[in-house]
Amino acid sequence: SQLSPAIAKRIADHTPIPLPQTDRPSKSKSDLEDKSVHGRVKNIVEENEYFDETGSSKGKRFRSIVDFNVRGDRLTAVYFSDNGNPYEVSSFGYIDGARVNSYKVIYEDSGVFSGGGGSDEVTQKGGPPDRRYSYKYVYQYKDGKLAGMTMFHNDATKWLSYVYNRTPTQVEEVVYSSNGKINQKYVTVLDSKGNEIEWRNIAVINLPREDRIFQIKIDERDQQGNWTKRTFFKVESGLARKSPYRIEYRTITYFPGKAKTLGKPKPTKY
Repeated sequence: SQLSPAIAKRIADHTPIPLPQTDRPSKSKSDLEDKSVHGRVKNIVEENEYFDETGSSKGKRFRSIVDFNVRGDRLTAVYFSDNGNPYEVSSFGYIDGARVNSYKVIYEDSGVFSGGGGSDEVTQKGGPPDRRYSYKYVYQYKDGKLAGMTMFHNDATKWLSYVYNRTPTQVEEVVYSSNGKINQKYVTVLDSKGNEIEWRNIAVINLPREDRIFQIKIDERDQQGNWTKRTFFKVESGLARKSPYRIEYRTITYFPGKAKTLGKPKPTKY
C-alpha cells in the first residue's frame, strides 16, 4: 500500500522536530531488541487486513510506520487507527540522559482505543512542564529482557506503567493507570521455539465482554527470521474459527551491511 499525497503531507506537517540522540543511551536494550526484531532494521511499515463474519476482506489499512536508527531505537513513528487514519506522529530521543518522545495529534478518530482510564484516576500535582518533550520513559530489565516501563508526563507526574511477566511459555503484559489500578492486560502464548501462537486480550476494566482470544499462524518470514505476515483466528467456545479475523503485514527495510541470515524460513503449521 502507498500513502496518498494528501495523507503524506498531513503526516509531514504534523511531524515534531527531531529530538537529540546520543551514543551512550541510558536504555540498556534497543527498541527492536525489546520487540525481538532481528537485523539492522531501518524502517517497519505495519498494515492490518480485517475480515467480516463471512470471511470477506475489508481491505488493507496502515497500522504504523516507524523509522529506526542503526542502534535499533525508534526515531519517528506514525500511528494509525483501525479506520486507517493517521492520528499521531511521534519523535523519539534522549534529553538529559532520559528516553523521551514528543508527539503531535493529527486528529481524533473513533477507531482509536484510549486505554480505558476511568474517573477514579489519581489527581497528581506536578512541577513546571518541560516543553522540550511530551513523555519520559523509564525502563527495567531482568535477565536481559524488558520487565517494565513507566511513562511520565513532562511535568514529572506518572501516567501508565507496563509490567512484563515472562515464563518459557508466555508473556503477560499488565498496564497500570497512575492510581495503581489495572488498565489493560494481555497474554501472549509461546511455543517451544519462542514463536507467538496465541494472543489474549483480557477483560479487566469492567467491560461487558469476555476475554478475547486469538490463535496466531506465522505465514511468512524474511531472511532475518522476522515475520512479515501472520494471521489471527478468533477462538470461540474453545475452538478457533477457520476464516481469519485479521491478517497483519510487515514490510521491513534494512540498513546496508552484512547481517546474519537464517536461511529460507518455513511457515508455521497447525
